[in-house]
Amino acid sequence: MSGHWYDEDGIRYDTVEGSKGQPVKPDIRHARKYDLAPGVTTIIRCASSEPLIRWREERVLKVAQQNPREIAEEEPDYVARILRTAKEQAEETMSAGSEIHQLVEDRLLDPECDHPTILGVLERLEPISDQRPLPDWRSEHPAVSYYGFATRADLFLPPKENPETPGVLLDIKTKDGSCAEQRIYDEHAMQLAATREALGWRGAEINGFPRVSCGILFVSRDIPGDVKLVMLDEDRLIQGWKMFRALLLYWQTKNQHTPTWASLSLPV
Repeated sequence: MSGHWYDEDGIRYDTVEGSKGQPVKPDIRHARKYDLAPGVTTIIRCASSEPLIRWREERVLKVAQQNPREIAEEEPDYVARILRTAKEQAEETMSAGSEIHQLVEDRLLDPECDHPTILGVLERLEPISDQRPLPDWRSEHPAVSYYGFATRADLFLPPKENPETPGVLLDIKTKDGSCAEQRIYDEHAMQLAATREALGWRGAEINGFPRVSCGILFVSRDIPGDVKLVMLDEDRLIQGWKMFRALLLYWQTKNQHTPTWASLSLPV
C-alpha cells in the first residue's frame, strides 16, 4: 500500500528495515509492526476522485496519441508500453511538484531570494499574515492526530492567545499551466480539515483561542510566479472533516489497524 507513514511524534518513515535487513518502503505490514499511522492522503484515496480519474484517462490518451502502435507490436505489449509511459510521465509531474514544495520550504524565509515562485507565494501570504513577521510561518510542520493519522502542514501560521491573532493553514497544490481557473474539490476540503484537526484546531474558537482559517495555494509548475490562493469557508471545512472521518473509520476497519497510541475513538 503506497503513501506515507508516521509515528506518534510525527516522524515520517520513508523506509524501514525489510525482512532481509535491507531498507524498503513501508506498507501496512510494517505499520502494524512499528505502530505507524497512515498519512492523510492515504485515507483520502479510499474515495474515488473524478478529477483524478479524468486526469489519468487524459494522460493515457495523450500518450497513446503520441506513441502509435508499431507494426509488429502485439496489442498486450502496446497497452503495457502506453501504461508504463503514462506512469513515468505522471511520476515526472509529481517530482516537479515535489521540487516546488522543496523550493518553498528552503527559500521562503530567504530575504535574498528573487525566484518568481517565491515572490508569488509571498505576495499571497502578505494579506493573510495579519502583519505578523514572515518567520512566524512554519513549513512542513508535523501534525499528528490521536484519531490515528498524521501528516505535514505545507504552510502553517499558528494562532495566538489573542482573538485578533488567528491562525492560517495552507496546502500547496502544483499544476501545469495557469492557476487562474483552478477549482476547489472535496479532496482539498478533506485534506485541510484533517490537517487542521491533527494540528489541534477545529475551526471555531476552542477554549478561547481563535480559529484557524484554511486555503489552497495553487502554484504553476511551468509558469514562473503564477500563484493563486483560494480560502475555504468554514461550512466546507466542517463537511470535509466529516467526510474524512468516515473514510478514516473505513480504512481502519478494512485494514484492521489503528496505532496503539491513538487515544480518540471515531463515532460509528
